[in-house]
Amino acid sequence: MKSRPPADPSQPSSSWTWPAAQEASYANLAASLGKEFPCLHGLLHNAGVLGDRRPIANAGYASWQEVMQVNVNAQFLLTRHLLPMMQLAPLASIIFTSSSVGRVGRAYWGAYAVSNSPPRD
Repeated sequence: MKSRPPADPSQPSSSWTWPAAQEASYANLAASLGKEFPCLHGLLHNAGVLGDRRPIANAGYASWQEVMQVNVNAQFLLTRHLLPMMQLAPLASIIFTSSSVGRVGRAYWGAYAVSNSPPRD
């Protein structure tokens, strides 16, 4: 079994997985950090999971959901709940990383490619 982050990011690591995390888990993390630090100067979004590499017709929905949860939803929820602490810092930064697969597609990289695709005009 692969090691994964806990379902509740404010709790020690266990066998729980991110897809089980609820929004309250991210709020709990922000509250825990707020007790330890007066502000947050930076946030780096660098976590990601690949999921299944197979034709979209054969892709599993559970795998798709896991990729979206880790690569997209967790970034949104972490940013949303940590933003108030970041606004207290004079020059806070949020850094989002992505893969080139989001800009130049590859066969069978469906969910991962979608989760790394930048918004376009």
